[in-house]
Amino acid sequence: MRIRISISLQVLCAVWALVACFVTSSQAYALDSMKKCSDETAKSQKGAIHYSLPEVAMYTVRYHFGLLDPPNLGGLKVDSLEDLTKQMSALAPSKTNDNARVKGVFVTLSKKGKTRACWGNLQASSQNLVRDTVYTTMDALKKDYRHPQIKSSEVNFLKPQVTVVRKMEAINSVAELNPLKDGLMLRQGGRSGVVLPGEAYDSHHQLVMCKMKAGVSNKGNNKNRNNNGSNYQLYRLEADVFK
Repeated sequence: MRIRISISLQVLCAVWALVACFVTSSQAYALDSMKKCSDETAKSQKGAIHYSLPEVAMYTVRYHFGLLDPPNLGGLKVDSLEDLTKQMSALAPSKTNDNARVKGVFVTLSKKGKTRACWGNLQASSQNLVRDTVYTTMDALKKDYRHPQIKSSEVNFLKPQVTVVRKMEAINSVAELNPLKDGLMLRQGGRSGVVLPGEAYDSHHQLVMCKMKAGVSNKGNNKNRNNNGSNYQLYRLEADVFK
């Protein structure tokens, strides 16, 4: 009798061990499946969220220096700037009704809080925010003569900002500006200067910066054609800033 009981207990323990092992394996499999599902969901959600405009700018920078790793997007190889534009356009908020309100796009690349390159246009070229961001980023890398050209060794330290100008209107005085929300453009003849929202700490500073960028002297501005005490024109820029 004792032998039978002992054998029965051994069998029972073995059964419980098998059940526990099965349960543990099942839980592990379930957790692994949940993790895979979660990862796939995250990937799906990332695709649904789309690339942001600053990400578009940084992908363009990396493309310029041959640093796309791997050199493709969405499984498709990027052989040209047009390829990059098409693939990013499919994964970014480029085709919205809001594009009709785009007056221009500026791309600023900064390093440790200091501007390394900035370029833009107050005339949207394509009504496609991604395309404008890609080509404006390339212009910033190649055409901004005010700063030393960016080197490939700096890429990982760059911070992009994309400013989308929605509206431009003439103003009589910088007193009408909120420099944190409004940009300023100064125009005199064929010269102009632009200060983007947040680049100046007050409206007077905006004006001084605009004059410097446009090459306008602070002297001899008493001939006024626009009731603002100067011979230049001022414009408020209403814009969305993406960082």
